[in-house]
Amino acid sequence: MEELKYADKSRDLIESVCQTPSRLCAFVDMLSQLEYVGARKILGAVAFEDMDEEILQHFSEEAGHAHFLKNAAARLGASGTTWSTNPLGPIGFDYFQSLDQAISSELEDPKMCYPLVSWTVEQRVVQVYEMLLSYTNEPGLQRVLKLILGQEKRHSHEMDQKTVDKSLQMQMLAIEAPLWKKFCLEISNVL
Repeated sequence: MEELKYADKSRDLIESVCQTPSRLCAFVDMLSQLEYVGARKILGAVAFEDMDEEILQHFSEEAGHAHFLKNAAARLGASGTTWSTNPLGPIGFDYFQSLDQAISSELEDPKMCYPLVSWTVEQRVVQVYEMLLSYTNEPGLQRVLKLILGQEKRHSHEMDQKTVDKSLQMQMLAIEAPLWKKFCLEISNVL
């Protein structure tokens, strides 16, 4: 898979975030929020009669990622805070909502929303978490990221098996790229 567009924007953002403890704290807290939103979207996208063990495991792990990252953010200084107090929260929420809506509007089969949105998100998550892991010197955050990355890579592979149409996958990445660019610019402006 070719590297996602705007990797340089991601790298610049992550490098900047990791230079200041307060920035890193806010960013990790926002990542926790995104994992939570992702978990909720899984439940909203998959009908009761289609829920299986693999999807429940995916949901459970995404909820766990939200918890692990929230805990890491607390150790970095966000203890006792909620996402509503994080100035990055609305930016992260807008990115995820916009991506979900844009992809969903392109699909004729609503059952493809879950695997394609998940696949697209997992591509970006793996890229960003690997960068964050390489730039942060916080041992607790590094441990959390290593754990999460293993699961996210497995999720990406599982969603790849459900969305085997490579041209459709490329179309989804093309939808995501400008939304990610906007996200990076907005986060940079706030930080």
